[in-house]
Amino acid sequence: RSTLKEFVDATIAQGSSVLTDGWAGYGGNAIQGKAHHPINVKQSGREAHQVLPAVHRVFALLHRVLLGTYQGAVRPKHLDAYLAEFEFRFNRRHAASRTLLFQRALSCAVATKPPEYWRLVGRTSPRVPLPTAA
Repeated sequence: RSTLKEFVDATIAQGSSVLTDGWAGYGGNAIQGKAHHPINVKQSGREAHQVLPAVHRVFALLHRVLLGTYQGAVRPKHLDAYLAEFEFRFNRRHAASRTLLFQRALSCAVATKPPEYWRLVGRTSPRVPLPTAA
C-alpha cells in the first residue's frame, strides 16, 4: 500500500476521480484525497472487458505492440523506454497533426541532453581509463 500511495500521490492530481477494480490494495489511505470509485468485477456479473473497457483496450494494444513490433524481444532493463514510447504514441493517436509526430519526437530528442555511453550499456558508473606511461 505504501508504494501504491506514493505512486498515486505522484501521478494523480488532488480532487481527481479514480475508477478502479475492487482490489483490496486500493483501500485504506492508498487513494486518499481522490474520489475513488471501485468496481468489483466479480460482483458486477459482467466480463472484465465490459466493466473496464478502456483498461483492457490499452493493455491489449500494449501487448500487441510489445509482441508484434518488438517481436517479444523486450528486456526488463529497457522496459521503461518501450513504455514511454507507447505512451507517447497512444496519447497522440487522435492528434489532428499526426504528420508532425516525427518532428515533435525529433524536437524532444534534440532538446534533451544525450545519455552517456556507459549509461546506455547498463554500467553503474563510467570506467575511467588508466593513465598510460609516457
